[in-house]
Amino acid sequence: MSEMVGRALVIGGGAAGLQAAWGLVNAGVEVVLVEKGAVLGGNLSHNKYLFPLREEAFKVLGERYRELAGSTLFWLMLGTEVSAFSRKEGRFEAGLARRPTFIDPARCNLCGDCVKACPVEYDDPESPGLGRRKAVLRHAGIPEGYSIERSRCPPGCSECAKACGPGAVRLDEGTTETRERFDSVIVATGIVPYDLRRLTELGYGRSPDIITGLEFEILHRPDGPSGGDILRPSDRRRPATVAILTCVGSRDEKHRPYCCQVGCMNALNQAFTVKERLGEDADVFVCFTDVRAHGKYYEEFYRQVRGMLVKFIRGKPSEVMVDRDGSLSFDIFDTSTHKLLKLRPDLIVLEPALVNAAPDLAKLLGVELDREGFFSLDRDYSLPVKSCVPGIFLAGTATGPKDVVSTMANASVAALAAVRYMKTPRGQ
Repeated sequence: MSEMVGRALVIGGGAAGLQAAWGLVNAGVEVVLVEKGAVLGGNLSHNKYLFPLREEAFKVLGERYRELAGSTLFWLMLGTEVSAFSRKEGRFEAGLARRPTFIDPARCNLCGDCVKACPVEYDDPESPGLGRRKAVLRHAGIPEGYSIERSRCPPGCSECAKACGPGAVRLDEGTTETRERFDSVIVATGIVPYDLRRLTELGYGRSPDIITGLEFEILHRPDGPSGGDILRPSDRRRPATVAILTCVGSRDEKHRPYCCQVGCMNALNQAFTVKERLGEDADVFVCFTDVRAHGKYYEEFYRQVRGMLVKFIRGKPSEVMVDRDGSLSFDIFDTSTHKLLKLRPDLIVLEPALVNAAPDLAKLLGVELDREGFFSLDRDYSLPVKSCVPGIFLAGTATGPKDVVSTMANASVAALAAVRYMKTPRGQ
């Protein structure tokens, strides 16, 4: 490989962050990738299959990570956030604060004895009503590993440390902070679901059987709380009728006026999964405003799902009623047939609006936010990854919702732009 081009900080370890890091490393740039979570992949790490070709998300992410992990130019910092930041003469200095995991990954052999020894058990907040967790958490993502929720540990408990043969458990570990210098920065912090408790009429939070699309993905993962099956959280039974609602909070002036870009395809993907897992006897309704199947093979996938006898209703539901026995119902006017329908689904899946995952980071970096709350692009639209700060580039959904293909393509452009910046004398 040619002489090292420079040193870059990539903030966020989702699809965009991994793709940007891969592009930088292959251009001869030393990369430090920081991810505040315990695993890489972001929202994509919860998905079993990607639309429209149903590729395995874990395989796509895993290939990128393995290529990066084999490079001497790549450094990964999990559980880490940017705590301080400054720019001088076209270069940057960042404070990187790493939260303790209380388990040394260099010593851990992934045996799981620490989990078996842990006496603490509580409801899994990611899958309420279905899963239980220990204070010692196994992360089955990329990379695989363990961490300890110390706030859940009884005073003086050290059962996990006693059970750990390799001595990987470090219960006295504290937060560490380092200061690093970089020649360029790529922001790839991604998006999170809008708080659906603000849409009180749809009942989210009032019934365990009203869940988000992301929660649905967690629900039916092979390593999830139901072992890959699709079960209602309330009674652990297979739902006979599933209603999937799109544009929940998006394209809505009271909440988020913009399209979430992926809700329609997520709904189709999940409808496919329900039919595939539960068979033809399961009734699946997709309640939509418009089906926006705009990407390559998207229309073909839409037609495939329609062919599985999924029922499509064009309209917005009225208030979701939760009866005393927990049963769900709502009225919806189908604008395609001009009929008022009443649905009584066993499970409701909401496809929410998507919002900036890290708006507070913008102020720290000195980057502006746009009117929709995402990181704002520079007004030079010839390069749609530039921020208002020279040397800081924006990748993937940091600037707004995108599908996976667009996210990774955009991240590649951000990597190339960062390389070009670093090759310019003093970044000017």
